[in-house]
Amino acid sequence: MDDMTIKPSYEEINISSLPKTEREILLINSLVEIADHLGDDLQNPLSLSLLCLTFGVSGEQQSRILAEFNEIANKTSLQDMNLTLFIDVIIKHCKHASDFSELVFIAFIKASAKFYVPNLYPFAMSLII
Repeated sequence: MDDMTIKPSYEEINISSLPKTEREILLINSLVEIADHLGDDLQNPLSLSLLCLTFGVSGEQQSRILAEFNEIANKTSLQDMNLTLFIDVIIKHCKHASDFSELVFIAFIKASAKFYVPNLYPFAMSLII
């Protein structure tokens, strides 16, 4: 890449020369910057995985939460769904989530519905922050 080139080609990008933790930090920061630019916030979460990264929820915990959300969405009528039902699932699989605000719980529900549990979408969109 010469000094006049504005954007390097993919072949010229060499992140492998950085230590693993540095690469991870840069990749996470890149995702956050892109999400911020696209309007990501707790009222309109653009990525469940980014929420999990932000709030310390592991991939395994995320998978278990999604499995239970899917089960609830398939077995429970919209009228019988309530926020506490889903908060309890998140806390069951992620103990430190008991410290989350209601806004964070709603963001998790909305992102789950948008990307992984479509049957949950009507309930998630009814949640007012």
